[in-house]
Amino acid sequence: MKSSISLAGPPGAPVSGVAVPQRSGAQRVTIQQYVPVASFGSFGTAPGQFNHPRGLVLDDQNHLFVLDSGNTRVQTLDRDGSFVSSFGRYGNVNGQFASPTAIALSNSGSLYVTDAGNACVSSYDHNGVCTGSFGSYGPGRGSFTLPSGIAVSAEGLIFVTDTNNTRVQVMDSDGAYVRQFGGLGVSSSPLRVPIGIAIGRDGSVYVTDRDAECVLVHDQDGQLLRRIGRPGSGPGRLHKPLGVAVDSAGNVFVADAGNHRIQVFNSNGEFMTQFGSRGSGAGKLNLPTAVALGAHGCVYVADCDNHRIQVFAPSSSIQRRGLLSGFGLLAASCISRFKR
Repeated sequence: MKSSISLAGPPGAPVSGVAVPQRSGAQRVTIQQYVPVASFGSFGTAPGQFNHPRGLVLDDQNHLFVLDSGNTRVQTLDRDGSFVSSFGRYGNVNGQFASPTAIALSNSGSLYVTDAGNACVSSYDHNGVCTGSFGSYGPGRGSFTLPSGIAVSAEGLIFVTDTNNTRVQVMDSDGAYVRQFGGLGVSSSPLRVPIGIAIGRDGSVYVTDRDAECVLVHDQDGQLLRRIGRPGSGPGRLHKPLGVAVDSAGNVFVADAGNHRIQVFNSNGEFMTQFGSRGSGAGKLNLPTAVALGAHGCVYVADCDNHRIQVFAPSSSIQRRGLLSGFGLLAASCISRFKR
């Protein structure tokens, strides 16, 4: 069954793009603007429909795994937006979810899903077959109280934001406890309400903190390196940030959920641009919860309260005809329609 796909927005129109101001005498930097190119999904329980999607991840073939939280399942969509398969249902045994919150993909192809309701992490193969789970409810090592985000390092280490224990736990690929940073009663820790998590190409760990309203960047041992953003609604300010992703150049994409937009920062944490604003039309967002990065700079957003996935592309890429090869049929079909 094919999911609902709609062309988003007028041709070549950036959505709420705000460029970083240039300092006097500084070298001019070209700031990317983002254009909505596709939207798919609608509210419901049928294949290709969503109920509050909260997480998403792309594999190297541009297959999209969507954490359809309200329907307690993961849906797999092909690169043209067609429904492929799903796995999971409500329950408390392996292969079932109570309140799934985030999804990650390892380099080996394993999928990992955090489940706040069951206080665990479940693992799956690329076909959605459950291969195990780890964790239990509590404050101890290897236990969780509201696991909310997950990321897997290049080495296969699993990083989980253990929100109500105010920490990040690190596990090996088998789910065995390795280490942690932050934690209840650790006065030196900057973590308050850690939610989203991503790992940069250099191994840095990016954690969104919903209460501190910033992104905290750590090394893999938990040493704080820098903060990105501060509370507010202006450019570079964050309100209840949730998901986060980092591209190969170190640019940081933040699902600024409370401000209903995506903000982009460079590798030094400086504001670059933003797109999206509250609403339900093309390019509008209503509580974006997660962001994933695809080929040619495409940005996939879990538009949670609109019950859909939106795809944005850099406007410069749309202007280059060479983009169409390898872009993926979903966005490429939209771009080809722009060019008519």
